[in-house]
Amino acid sequence: MGALVSDDLKASDKTSNSDFWFPSENVAAELKVMSKNYFADATFQEWLSSAYLGWVVRGLAPRTNRTKIIVNLADLNPQCYKEVESFVRRRLESSFKTASKQIQATKRSHKSVEGTGILFLINDGNYGVVPAMIQNIVARSLSKYSGINTVIFFSANMPMRSGETERDVLPWCTWSKSSVRPPVDRDLLERIKENWFSHIGSIVGESIHEIPSTGESLAKLDYLRKVI
Repeated sequence: MGALVSDDLKASDKTSNSDFWFPSENVAAELKVMSKNYFADATFQEWLSSAYLGWVVRGLAPRTNRTKIIVNLADLNPQCYKEVESFVRRRLESSFKTASKQIQATKRSHKSVEGTGILFLINDGNYGVVPAMIQNIVARSLSKYSGINTVIFFSANMPMRSGETERDVLPWCTWSKSSVRPPVDRDLLERIKENWFSHIGSIVGESIHEIPSTGESLAKLDYLRKVI
């Protein structure tokens, strides 16, 4: 699509650049991969155990005598869900912060004050974080990171089920916060999406069904494999 890879860019400090630069569109893009399953992490398990005891005390979760319990996010009290989401948001915001700095560095390298930035956020193994949760986190966090105009969240190998179709789907969500800063040019975003769907469709041998990036549609999505 005419983008330059950061290794090809001439800059005093290449490590500070974002992954891609679209010269024709004046857009810098950084790619971050979510490969660690937050909810299987020991740190999260310790936090959740402590949080659950607190929810019981506050009357937000049922008391149990079992030493090990299964927590289903979909069944949590809304306040408990928000607290889990806040835990995930703190993890993700470190990636947002780094990506924002890298995008700004690339724009400085090209003397592009008016340029915009894309964060490609790829899920590659984080089964606990569904698109609806990511959407809420982006809505709450994007205003803090001035280098990022638009977030594109997707996965290449984590099919999902939706109540809107019987076919398996791969998530592709585009989010901007126009009240904070202008989004990336819509034509570029559409071309990126079309090229990606065409590419992944050629690999799997069939067209990929698209789900709208709206709260109602995203709430129906869940990964085919669930990690408890």
